[in-house]
Amino acid sequence: MVLRVASPRFLITNDNPLVYGVPKPYHHPFYGGGLMHKKVEVTLPLSSRACLLATWNEYKDIPVVDAGREEVKELNRYRAIYAMRYLYAPKRDTGIHRLGKKYAHIKPSMKISGAGLDEYSSVQMKRRLKE
Repeated sequence: MVLRVASPRFLITNDNPLVYGVPKPYHHPFYGGGLMHKKVEVTLPLSSRACLLATWNEYKDIPVVDAGREEVKELNRYRAIYAMRYLYAPKRDTGIHRLGKKYAHIKPSMKISGAGLDEYSSVQMKRRLKE
């Protein structure tokens, strides 16, 4: 579905705009949640007035939904948290500036668990040469 944002509110984006997460009540205690989790929510800003929201739920009858003040604040907060370096907004805004400063020290990172590099099996592939 598409979340529509009415003026004067607007969405920001960043240099890492695709964000996904599982709402806290549904987090697995060890794994958290990934893209296959049945409650995962994926968001991607399409413009300063629209954001794609993808879930495993079926919303065939509701293709466009108006986003309220709190939803817009949360979407912008996620963009600030997951930004690698830059935030982009359609205009200068002190609230967005404060948001960027608040989360400037947080950087997304990949977490790898399980077997270490020494524990993986070697892989060999034979390639067929073109004649």
